[in-house]
Amino acid sequence: MSAPPDCQKCSLHKRRLTVINSTLPESAEVLVVGAAPDWQDEEQCKGFVGDAGQYLRDKLREVGFKPHKLAYANAVRCRPPMSPKKKQRAPTSKQISECGDFLAEDVKRLPNLKLILAFGRSAIEAVHRTGAGVGECMGPSFVCDRFNVPTIAAYHPSAVMQGHQEESVFIGALRRAKEFIDGVPELGLGEYLVIAPGEGYTEAQALRGLEDLRDLLLASKQFAFDLETDGLDPRTVTVFCASFSCREHEGYVVPLLGRYVECEGQTLEEVTQVLGDGGRTPRQIWSPKALARVKELLEEILTCDVDKSAQNGVYDVECARFNLGIEVRRFTYDMMLAHHVGIKERPPHNLEVLRAEFTSMPPYDMKLKRWAPTKMHKFVAAPDDVLWQYSGADADCEFRIAGATLKEMRRQEREYAEIGAHSEWLLREVIMPLQRALSYTSERGVPLNMELLDRLARELVSGRKELEAIMSDALAKLNVAPPKNWDSWQQMAKIMYGPAELAEFYCKCGKPFRTDKSLATHCSTWKHDVGTLPLCGMNLPERDPESAEAQLGLTLRPTDAETIGVMLSGRDVNGKVLKLGKHRTTVLKHLLRHKYYGKMRGTFVGDEERTKGWPKHVKDYWEDRGLVHSHFHIPGTETGRLSSSKPNVQNPPRDAVFRNVVRPPKGFWIIDADYSQVENRVMAYGAMCKQYLIDLLTCICGKPFGSTREEINAFEEHVKAPGHGRLDMHTGSAMRIYKATMDQVTKEMRAKAKRFVHGANYGISAWTIAHRFNISQDQAQAELDGYFNIYPELLE
Repeated sequence: MSAPPDCQKCSLHKRRLTVINSTLPESAEVLVVGAAPDWQDEEQCKGFVGDAGQYLRDKLREVGFKPHKLAYANAVRCRPPMSPKKKQRAPTSKQISECGDFLAEDVKRLPNLKLILAFGRSAIEAVHRTGAGVGECMGPSFVCDRFNVPTIAAYHPSAVMQGHQEESVFIGALRRAKEFIDGVPELGLGEYLVIAPGEGYTEAQALRGLEDLRDLLLASKQFAFDLETDGLDPRTVTVFCASFSCREHEGYVVPLLGRYVECEGQTLEEVTQVLGDGGRTPRQIWSPKALARVKELLEEILTCDVDKSAQNGVYDVECARFNLGIEVRRFTYDMMLAHHVGIKERPPHNLEVLRAEFTSMPPYDMKLKRWAPTKMHKFVAAPDDVLWQYSGADADCEFRIAGATLKEMRRQEREYAEIGAHSEWLLREVIMPLQRALSYTSERGVPLNMELLDRLARELVSGRKELEAIMSDALAKLNVAPPKNWDSWQQMAKIMYGPAELAEFYCKCGKPFRTDKSLATHCSTWKHDVGTLPLCGMNLPERDPESAEAQLGLTLRPTDAETIGVMLSGRDVNGKVLKLGKHRTTVLKHLLRHKYYGKMRGTFVGDEERTKGWPKHVKDYWEDRGLVHSHFHIPGTETGRLSSSKPNVQNPPRDAVFRNVVRPPKGFWIIDADYSQVENRVMAYGAMCKQYLIDLLTCICGKPFGSTREEINAFEEHVKAPGHGRLDMHTGSAMRIYKATMDQVTKEMRAKAKRFVHGANYGISAWTIAHRFNISQDQAQAELDGYFNIYPELLE
């Protein structure tokens, strides 16, 4: 069924130019479902003709699909509006649901339909169910909920084109679809044995079966393990079952507890109500004496000398420690860390992605996730057989991934042997021990001075009120009422400037518009090129040479410069900077301080009720009150640095008063330690960049030294002499960037040079450099080119 030109079923009709219906050849065997039309589809009145659509058509043709066997449809029929960052928004779940009748009719009109290819989250929602993600659905085919048709999911082509997802994974999904159409059989799940009383087995027989499993695992070379719990905090969760695998297509499940008693015999909707009412009583599977024996056998398994593997195993190790009293030994291989260190540094590294990339297993968690579609639900509220089947498949999947990732890691080591790749050694000798150390650090916790935090919270509240009073007085002199929410930049911008100054879109002629629809009307009326529509915001007025810092008399941090740009010009810092009056300048100065106080209150100091910031994560039910137990993540960033959450303890404010919040326990001291420019040294030696090494081994007198052992020793002796010393790498960078002598380099110049060098080493773009340093994009690109001309080995 085609959507009529005047369709108003969803809110997208308010800003569309035209309706884009499906392309449905009668001979089609595959229905390709995307998210929504883009501006090129809208311009040509045909779907899948834009950059992403053409890329998809090319790849489908490359893997062997014939065009007349393919039908094309989108989750919605109208183009969603542009986001503030000038990217097309994804359609909402409500819009997808309201357009669902059109897609259902498309499916009925294809008599030869064998398979649906769903690209992106919106498409998966349209054919399967709301809330389903790409990662959990990728892999072999599954039968979608809405149309009962075999479906294969993949990332959206635009995500692959922009480098956010691997093209090899995307092509793999297309090849699986072609094999499905050609009748190539798919491998399914393995055989998973549940070791528990019931189904004709007595408790004694189940215990003997568990003893046999212990003997099997202890005789193996390596096995995978996994624990299923009812939450995410290892200190408070309950372990419901453990699963193991030492051979592919096999899994062994050891239940400790059964489904919540309150959920027995309940439908999915009733389970939601039960959990909301606090029903959390697990069913007892074993007698107390037998359960004690089960834990003894699990301890023998988890503490044996056989190598163990797991996905994000630090969580399972902590759950075993806190809930079962078992200290897991010989946990030597974490698939998530192996993928991060030795295969692909950039995320995602979750189990669903690794399953799709390294195994032939289908998405085996779909039945379970029907029982946990929201955070209100719990996996352990699902029927026992559903949870146990999932747990066995999890262990089997992890065992398969462990072997596949190790094989791929070793292959890449051989491929990059010339540059000294030692990923497996790095994983086993550095990363895995680091993971254990971080786990113990999290367990010990960070001690906080709660009295000081409470006092700071009160001072921040009073400080914000004083600033609001000052700003209200300044606005009153401009005959302007204060905003309802001082933290809203949009409300402040509307107060400070008029509609034209808040333009969201620009035509190439320079005329500003607040909506893309008004821009389209303008282009149509004045016969301007409608192709300017996607270039909204790219052709902005030239920036006034007087900077925001000069107008405000402040030195702005990058984040402040970005947000204050909204106030200065109605756009970002690349837009035109307008002149400010005296009272407006007063408001902006105090607004920055108000913003800083709010950030400190929300992310660090918290409030007096301790519902925000670091105090939010100090749990009263722990015996060690006053400690915050942060979670540390090794693959948490694309740069390879560590990160932490709940809370982030790695970036506290620099103000001295805030540093006093962390207090050492009695008998301990806080040590401040830092490797001098260690990242630069690792980069220099890792890339074997000769000029970089020379710059690191340069004296302040200007004399350079080489990187041989003899020259390094000579350098160390040379810098000890009076009037000599090691030239700071970032100072040297500032001298080169600003063409200044060492005496002329200021603290601010060195800080900016440091940000530039670290950014360049980690792959920063010219646009980001221009944004941070208030220079043109051409200047930023020239700086990057100059940097890599000096150190060409870094690009390799």
